[in-house]
Amino acid sequence: MVDFIWDDANAEHATRHGVSIEEIEYVVRRARTPWPMPQGDNKFVVWGRTEAGDCVQVVYVLESEAVSIDYAEVDLLELVESADGIYVIHANWLDESQKTAFRRIGRRKGKR
Repeated sequence: MVDFIWDDANAEHATRHGVSIEEIEYVVRRARTPWPMPQGDNKFVVWGRTEAGDCVQVVYVLESEAVSIDYAEVDLLELVESADGIYVIHANWLDESQKTAFRRIGRRKGKR
């Protein structure tokens, strides 16, 4: 099970484009090859579909690489002690050119 770390800062920033926390977690939990992809600066990106079928991009870092987590705002009881949690830093809906690329990648890897 993947643990997500949410504090006020990343929850506000990640949802600013209208993607909900539930949609973000759904997309990351169901990521399929070739996702997640490394993006430099210890960031990863996932493109995927929400439960409703909308295409979303999520950018995150692993907890061990995050520098600004406010643990006073994190429910520590929800975290698995040995896991390296996911700290989401951005999410947005894919634009039309990204959706085309996403479908193309899906055709090469199976179905999307």
